[in-house]
Amino acid sequence: MRRGTPSQASAGSEWSRSKAPSCLALILCAAGLPAAQAYKVSILGAQRDLFLQVGTGTMLDTHGNEGGTLRQSGRPRNNPTINNTEVTVQSAEVGTGVRQTLLALDSEVTTSSFDGSVVCGSGTGAGTGPFSAPKYTGRVYVGGFYRRGGSGAQTATLTVETPLNLIGAFGATLPFSTIEWISSGVTATGGSESPTTIPSGSFTSTSIQLLTIASNFWFENCLTFRYSNTNLVPADVYMGQAKFTLMAP
Repeated sequence: MRRGTPSQASAGSEWSRSKAPSCLALILCAAGLPAAQAYKVSILGAQRDLFLQVGTGTMLDTHGNEGGTLRQSGRPRNNPTINNTEVTVQSAEVGTGVRQTLLALDSEVTTSSFDGSVVCGSGTGAGTGPFSAPKYTGRVYVGGFYRRGGSGAQTATLTVETPLNLIGAFGATLPFSTIEWISSGVTATGGSESPTTIPSGSFTSTSIQLLTIASNFWFENCLTFRYSNTNLVPADVYMGQAKFTLMAP
C-alpha cells in the first residue's frame, strides 16, 4: 500500500497560519488469489505559525539552503512531495493474519527537523546503519509545531482522515481499517525507545484525533504502517490516501 496526498492538500510540509494539511498514499499489492521513541520540546514563541511534516519535508538554514533545523534558526517551507508506503503480499500469505509492514520506498527521512538527531533509525539507539532508511524499516517521520506570541495557553490538534476503502485497479475494495500504525522513535538525546506523542492505532473512515499540542511546542514521531492481512481479497493493487491535518484556532 502507499500513502499519498489528496488533491486539495499539500504533502510533505505545510507552513500556514491556521491549518497545515499533509498527506500520505497507501498501496497494497495482493498476489496469488485468482483474477524511538518520540518527544515534545518547547520552542520560543514568535509570529503565529503552524508546521506539519509527514515524510519528506523542507527546512531551510540561515543561508537559504535545504538541510536546516528549527533549533538552528531554520525556516520551514512547503514541500509538494507525496511519499508512498507499500507492501506486496505473496499468494501463500494472503488472508493468513500475518501482519505485513508497509515500506516507505521513496522516503529517506530518518533525522529530526528540530535538531538533526536520528529519530527514525532501525531499532533502538542511533540506528544509522545502512538498513536504517524507511525503505527498510517502514518508519515514516511525522513532526511539526504550533507557534504563537503573546500570553495565554492555546492548543493545536493533529488529525488523520481516510476514505472507507482502498480501491483496487480492477474495482475491488479493501477496508482502510485493515491498516494500523505503530508509533515509535528515538529521544532527543538518543538511546532506547521511550513514550510516544502520537499513540499507536488504526484508520477508520472518519477523522481521528491523534494529538493535542500546546502552543510553542515541537512534536515528532515515527509511524510504521502495517496491513492486518486477515481478508481474502482478489489479486489487485489497492490504493488510498491518508490526510494528516494540524489545525489551530
